[in-house]
Amino acid sequence: MNQGRGIEIFNNLQEIQKFLSSRQLYSYWVVQKYIERPMLFKGRKFDIRMWAFASHKNEFYYYKKGYLRTSSDDYSLKNENNYVHLTNNCLQKHGENYGKHEDGNTVGFEVFQQYLNENFPQYHLNVEEHFMKRI
Repeated sequence: MNQGRGIEIFNNLQEIQKFLSSRQLYSYWVVQKYIERPMLFKGRKFDIRMWAFASHKNEFYYYKKGYLRTSSDDYSLKNENNYVHLTNNCLQKHGENYGKHEDGNTVGFEVFQQYLNENFPQYHLNVEEHFMKRI
């Protein structure tokens, strides 16, 4: 569903089987492999958000100034708390640490670039060059 609803995190096949056996027969599910070692922003998960427009003429435009949505709590595979694993603002805003690290759990690309420069200087990462081009 949307806004993080319906997302479940499992650590083994038995947990998945137990979950599926409790659901309606022939229901649809999306299963994906969880990235155990994601890139983190100050020890927390994030996703990258930006605005884009696709016209009826197959033209595509995007606004270069995007932002990161961050989780409220430090990342750990052992912590099953959704505030650690999901970055949806509609979920995060109900957590006790919402806004503790960044206003509204959002970070602009400028702050992200500064973080990359300070924490990964050996890689010479550039948001515009290495992230935006791939998006």
